[in-house]
Amino acid sequence: MVAAGTIKFTDSKSITTESSDLSCCNFAEEILLQTSKVAAGGASTISSGFLGQTFDVLLCDKFKTLAERWKAETIHMSSLSDIEGHGAYQEIISMGQAVVPLILRELVIDPDWWFMALDSLVDTPPPLEGDDGDLLRLSAKWVDWGESNGYLPPTQ
Repeated sequence: MVAAGTIKFTDSKSITTESSDLSCCNFAEEILLQTSKVAAGGASTISSGFLGQTFDVLLCDKFKTLAERWKAETIHMSSLSDIEGHGAYQEIISMGQAVVPLILRELVIDPDWWFMALDSLVDTPPPLEGDDGDLLRLSAKWVDWGESNGYLPPTQ
């Protein structure tokens, strides 16, 4: 169980935590490691959705747990309505706008069918005409939208 606290990602190699609990620091380091892997993989220049932002550790941990459960339990589903109707997916949506940067970060690292969740969480989604069913193009449009609207740092 991750302890309460916050994580602030100040740049591609630095984090600060407001918790003396080791699990909070471990969680922050895990996220920073994932961020470094994205940058090293050439996907973009540290486009993790965390830089310059502060997050509640419990929120991040709950999102991570639910996202992992959703992916594991829907991996063999072909029906998009079943995938989006999954309990863990719906619980992520119920967490509100605070999870938008976390979802966008997931699209950068591992594109998946987060679009209905994002659409329900933001006031003005990007125009997506002509990209129905194209996971990578939809992901790219949402990531661009996230950068333009301050949910993700701009790629350089």
